[in-house]
Amino acid sequence: ALHPRHAYGISGSSEVLGLLSDKPADAEGLVTLRWGEGLWHIGGPGQNGSNALAWIVDCLDAGKRPFAERIDALLEPPAAGRPLLFHPYLHGERTPFWDGNLRGAFLGLTARHGPGDMVRAVMQGVAFLNRLVLERAEEAAGIRAPELRIAGGGGRNAAWNQIRADILGRPVIAASEPELGRSGGRAGARGGRGRDVDVSVAAEAISPRPVRFEPEAGVGLYDKAAIKFGYAGM
Repeated sequence: ALHPRHAYGISGSSEVLGLLSDKPADAEGLVTLRWGEGLWHIGGPGQNGSNALAWIVDCLDAGKRPFAERIDALLEPPAAGRPLLFHPYLHGERTPFWDGNLRGAFLGLTARHGPGDMVRAVMQGVAFLNRLVLERAEEAAGIRAPELRIAGGGGRNAAWNQIRADILGRPVIAASEPELGRSGGRAGARGGRGRDVDVSVAAEAISPRPVRFEPEAGVGLYDKAAIKFGYAGM
């Protein structure tokens, strides 16, 4: 994401999301930084991300199996068919609210909902926050990113990547390389030897076969649920 109209997300314990623009722009709650000649970053760091997913998974399944296996096991039951949303502000929030007093909440929880619904709701809540930041950045810059490039540990989960694509209404591109730091070091070394003089060329070396998650037909259901529970525009 080093060119105008590109957008990226880093899904670690917390989330970082940004849109690249060829001109500076101010958006409520977002940070604008000059990243190079004719290039500005609009977005910022969050406080909640994979840490929220780890919290709900540990609450529902505190076993010793690998984390990814526990997620898959919890997601296996079908959804209850009723909207369930989650405000992911377990640690307050930075971008775009900058309020340490914000708190998390399940919205629409009923006795029919099960563990899988709750895990999905947490994933969706973080994705809705991604959408809020990205849409504010796009409105300020007057551009729309055609896709989101995702990295970090949260970007390894296919179910979560699909949820992000559905909520963002655009493709999510995940790296094929599980350890970007390791492969990025190799690309940087090659660049240092003069073999990759363009950063975009080095980026291809990091992830030559990205995995693409396309929005599915049910994306409109997320919009209706967000409006019903007052999540849209928060």
